[in-house]
Amino acid sequence: MVENGSCGVAGAERGGERAAVGTGLRLVRYMPDAAGTAGDGGGEQPAGRKDRGGRTPGEDGRIVRLPGRQDDGGTGTAGTDDFGIDGLQGLWTRLVEDDLVRVVFHDGGVTDFAGFAYLLAPERAWLYRVDAHAVPQGFFWCNGFSGRAAQVHFCFFRNGMSAARAAGAMALTFLLAPQCADAPLDTLLGVTPAPYRHALRLAADLGFSRLGVVPAGTRLAPGTPGGGEAGRVVDVVLTVLTRDAFRTMTTS
Repeated sequence: MVENGSCGVAGAERGGERAAVGTGLRLVRYMPDAAGTAGDGGGEQPAGRKDRGGRTPGEDGRIVRLPGRQDDGGTGTAGTDDFGIDGLQGLWTRLVEDDLVRVVFHDGGVTDFAGFAYLLAPERAWLYRVDAHAVPQGFFWCNGFSGRAAQVHFCFFRNGMSAARAAGAMALTFLLAPQCADAPLDTLLGVTPAPYRHALRLAADLGFSRLGVVPAGTRLAPGTPGGGEAGRVVDVVLTVLTRDAFRTMTTS
């Protein structure tokens, strides 16, 4: 668990700290029983909430202690706090308002808030909201844990598109912590429908390398962008970013 802003962000030219300076970007962690933070309509976080959670990712793929980091007093470093179920409802509302539900959950597996909350429950995923000056810009989550690897998924709202690269770099610096001995993860995997070129461009910009293509690896549900009226099966592009590769990228 990374406890302070100096570990994992210092010196990251293309990473979290310097990308965040002047932007007001901040990571906010989801814990269902949190009192809430600025940006989700809740109050101040109760003392002691930082250390809640279970085990770190292990060989059985189960999770987790969600990594958290205290804010560092306004230096622009990635920080985390907690938001609760009201904040999660706020994310869902934004997805609906921005017409992004069918884009993000392209296979039709999540169609309502109950499914959204089930998918992102702390026993299944690490979820973080990305705020800029206390205004939500989007969110990302990790799941599919195996050893010290996990899948990572990004979603940015319409108002957050311009901050996507900086926020993504900050998130990766937080998760892979290239300058820190106890990084939360060593490997991040992307599993992206091949028609989602915008997502693949962002992955490439953030340093992910293409591993290969899974033919007919996923389905675009009816009514989703590219799915048409009947839906269609499409290829999946697999991408990867390791801690070592990210360290080389951010220090070269």
